[in-house]
Amino acid sequence: MLMDDQENVGWQAAGHGRAPAARGLAFKVAALALVVFSLSATGLALRLLQAPAPGDGTASNGAGAKARPALFRTWPAKQDPAVVLLLSGQQHGYLQPCGCSRPQLGGLERRYNFVHTVLQARGWPVVAVDAGDIAQHSGPQALIKYKYSMEALKRLDYTAVGVGRNEMDLPLLDALSQFALENPKPRTLAANLLKKEDNFPGMLGSWQVSDNKVGAKVGIVTVVAPSVAKDVNDPAVKFEAPERVLPGMLKEVQARKPELLVLVFQGSEEEAKACADKFRQFQVILCLTKEEEPPADPIVVGKTLVVRVGHKGRYVGLVGAYPTGKASPAFDLYYELVPMGEEYETPKGKDADNPVLALLENYTKEVKRDNYLAQYSKSLHPIQVQFPKATYVGSEKCKECHEHAYKVWKDSPHAHAYHTLETAKRPSLCQYDGECVRCHVVGFQNQGGFTDEVKTPFLKDQGCENCHGPASLHVKGNKTPRMLALMNPYKTQPGETPEQKTRRENRLDASCTKCHDTDNDHSWKLEKWLKIDHPTPESEK
Repeated sequence: MLMDDQENVGWQAAGHGRAPAARGLAFKVAALALVVFSLSATGLALRLLQAPAPGDGTASNGAGAKARPALFRTWPAKQDPAVVLLLSGQQHGYLQPCGCSRPQLGGLERRYNFVHTVLQARGWPVVAVDAGDIAQHSGPQALIKYKYSMEALKRLDYTAVGVGRNEMDLPLLDALSQFALENPKPRTLAANLLKKEDNFPGMLGSWQVSDNKVGAKVGIVTVVAPSVAKDVNDPAVKFEAPERVLPGMLKEVQARKPELLVLVFQGSEEEAKACADKFRQFQVILCLTKEEEPPADPIVVGKTLVVRVGHKGRYVGLVGAYPTGKASPAFDLYYELVPMGEEYETPKGKDADNPVLALLENYTKEVKRDNYLAQYSKSLHPIQVQFPKATYVGSEKCKECHEHAYKVWKDSPHAHAYHTLETAKRPSLCQYDGECVRCHVVGFQNQGGFTDEVKTPFLKDQGCENCHGPASLHVKGNKTPRMLALMNPYKTQPGETPEQKTRRENRLDASCTKCHDTDNDHSWKLEKWLKIDHPTPESEK
């Protein structure tokens, strides 16, 4: 049993896994020196890099797959951990990487393969915990994506998950009714939520102890911090201060004699550090990451590791607990931040081995069956604000007067955008998913824009009117200066100053990055526009 004043774990090495970005040699040397100095100042030892253990995850994942990176270089090579904590959170609805550009990180399919082909293949006991914010913030598909995400975590044998602001906005009762009501595992936890049993009977717990038959027993408590609780508008969702409930929760959990204690802290890094200083019984605290990209190493507060894993499920954090053979500390902890890269994709012909792929297929089938496309709201395009009768006509209508521009478009990938959805695999049926469709058709969320492939087949593909606006009135002869200015705001103007050019290019870039954003095209540069630039030739003026 862990006593309140017992230091049960020693922090031995920062996680020198994969840093989010390469840095200069001088910076690395300075950073290493700072880490060594900091750990020395707290009396903690930093172990030198060790050779990776045999079978460290460097093998290829099948024909054509990317070679896996070497992992666990700082972890003991001649000893197995008593348990490995798999820490995730802030998935924000990303079931898989979003977009067509490569490479991209993330995806529940890859996480499943990583657990089974790297961790469990070594025989390491795994206890998986998620911080919450599994759901995306809003949108017609937020609730169904939460349900399927939780189903995936069930296949991954997660022990516990927290609830975040995104779940509370669904609202929370709807989210819990989708999964927690009928599934005891993973257990959804919120220790400081008031009147849990009155408002959410049987759906929420305060703590959980892992039921793994081998390895160290892990106790998990989750709380929601004031920084998150203050913005919740649901009258059924009120929280007590974490410091008021944690002493009681600790006594309850410690009665089950766990060997490790984990706090899932739905709050900021600053709040988590303060909590770690006050409640030193927790060896690991998983908190929120402000930035999308997580730091490579945890924060060390005394003997507690404060871990952040970033957004969108692109990384998982691993904590390996190695027995010391001593009463105190009983374990040395090692950390690794692991990106979920393409090397963990399911090999061709092995789809049946990954149950998450079947879930993704069921998800898209349900999205099609229940016609989620029709649930997306429609707004007015700026042209429709000034010209209410304007509507969409399709790119073929533009060809009659703009033959050169039409040819440039027809020869570009934009002209085949919808086909990429029709032929997509893992999952299929992407042409019925509004989150995909919006960037592969014309005017999806504008009045008169794409509805579906049956009602508006002439608006399939990324066409002319996505940049130039609904053209029905222009096709009928409206070529007034105001109409032309609205339809072509990116045109170079005579006598344009450098400042005007910059503003125009910024508008153009903002238009392109509605689809070519950091998720869908992380290598986007405005220079790519030149591939589809189509100035009107003199013969068409």
